[in-house]
Amino acid sequence: MVARGDLGVEIGDAALIGLRAEPRDEGVRIEATWPAGEPGPGGTRVHHGEVRVPIRLIAPQPAPRPLRLRVRWQCCTDTACLAPSESVVEA
Repeated sequence: MVARGDLGVEIGDAALIGLRAEPRDEGVRIEATWPAGEPGPGGTRVHHGEVRVPIRLIAPQPAPRPLRLRVRWQCCTDTACLAPSESVVEA
């Protein structure tokens, strides 16, 4: 799936936190190719192991430095979910 803007993967369950990335700087846009994942319980979409998401940052010139991207996710097993996690990545 290729998406633009505030990018998130809809996982099919409002109680869970899907994989999401959003620019933290004014005027910066992102494009990403999200992995589709696999069907999970209750109509959710799930990923296993390491997930790589190619992301392209598109910034006005001159670009703010460093460029910042906020990434949110939630890890779950078949029986329980951990608390959602968040990280800010700088490029």
